[in-house]
Amino acid sequence: IRDSCNGEEVLVWNGEESPVASVFTTTSSAEANPIDVTEKLINSRTDSSNIVDIGTSRDYMTIMTLRPVQGFKFYVKTPNASASSLTVSYWNGSAYAAVSSLVDNTDTGPALAQTGTVTFTSTVTTAKLKHFQGRYLYAYQIYLDAGNAEISEITCDYPIQTPTNIWDGIYRTAIQCQLYTATATSWEDY
Repeated sequence: IRDSCNGEEVLVWNGEESPVASVFTTTSSAEANPIDVTEKLINSRTDSSNIVDIGTSRDYMTIMTLRPVQGFKFYVKTPNASASSLTVSYWNGSAYAAVSSLVDNTDTGPALAQTGTVTFTSTVTTAKLKHFQGRYLYAYQIYLDAGNAEISEITCDYPIQTPTNIWDGIYRTAIQCQLYTATATSWEDY
């Protein structure tokens, strides 16, 4: 992670190939029957136990990130051979919305036919946090409309942006609580 401070603002950049936070394969756009495949896709191992099949009956993938992104890189182990296309949507706070200016560099006729990037207009100003499967992160839905491919790794491309603060789900006790009372015209430690 790199950051930049100029006295007026702070910006952070993770780079073009940062690990994803979580990945689930699902059977529908409603994210039915999710299977957590994060551990298989956050490393560069390509053995059979670290490969995820997308397509056939599990043609949707929910990718969750720590901050809004502008693309993903898919490492393809076994390419898709069926004429197809890939769509990418981001969570806008109430529903998934299609990304703008999608460029699929994995597509040679079939989508996910080779290792490559899938880029789109930055979602920094439009993506919102989503609660899914016990996680609270930025969510992107990937859909392969035909065929199938085996993926060995996915990374994400974070544009430079201001830091975000995501609640980690742990309740914490307040260190101090004071109440100002008008009758006593003072602060009281509670």
